[in-house]
Amino acid sequence: MPIENGVGYGEYTGVKIEHLSKIIAMHLAITQAVIKKHASYYEPEYRYVDLTAGKGSTPDGTMGSPVVFLTKASDPKFDIPFRADLIEREPKNIEELKKTISAHSTKFLQQGKIYYYPDDYEKVIPNLFKSKKDFELGLVYVDPTGTKDLPDIKTLAFISKMRPRMEILFYLSATGVKRQFQQTHNLLEDFLNATGKQHWLIRKPIKGDRHQWTFLLGSNSDLFKPYKSIRSYFYLLNSPEGQQVFEKMNLSQEQRTEHRQPRLDGF
Repeated sequence: MPIENGVGYGEYTGVKIEHLSKIIAMHLAITQAVIKKHASYYEPEYRYVDLTAGKGSTPDGTMGSPVVFLTKASDPKFDIPFRADLIEREPKNIEELKKTISAHSTKFLQQGKIYYYPDDYEKVIPNLFKSKKDFELGLVYVDPTGTKDLPDIKTLAFISKMRPRMEILFYLSATGVKRQFQQTHNLLEDFLNATGKQHWLIRKPIKGDRHQWTFLLGSNSDLFKPYKSIRSYFYLLNSPEGQQVFEKMNLSQEQRTEHRQPRLDGF
């Protein structure tokens, strides 16, 4: 994957953004329904935290994740307030991100608040989540690029502890994780267990993608269903189809030959 100023892009970037858009739309709809149904308990605001926000678009012109979220959150179907915390470690990128979002500010800011954090997310998150809140709902998204194939597990575990009802979504290369196995001796399964999330949706890699790029959406609530907009390429991890997909992503061919695929804790 080519990388420019810490922003990665490639032949599957367009598909990634298409699928991300559908995931976010689904999650906004589910969360809005929960908040409205239990208005006396949950915060009346959806919170979106982008740990690797980028500059608003990829070098080839594809919109970035913050713009995807803000576009979906500005849809008339979504009518509750939102807060977007956008974290980006590259100063040049965050200035570009501000310009990109400013161009749509009238539309995006009608019912939401946007905050920018020019630093590593590992440093920002402890200040954003200083105390535990069971009643705040939303989504944390991370798409690591560069030398990292996995997000920082300590940060994700901390988020799960401090915001147990917020979902975590990440995009990664399963092939890259397997490549790291010889150094870390950790499988993708170990990483998922360490996040503290109990339920997962997994996207089947695109046919022909030797890097096995995938989305994984983790939750502590069993709220995922085979929604029509995503069911052609997303599976519940504890389903037969999900387990079949995950086996190939978790273990190399050699590892699959040597021993049976263990099931994730709780599945």
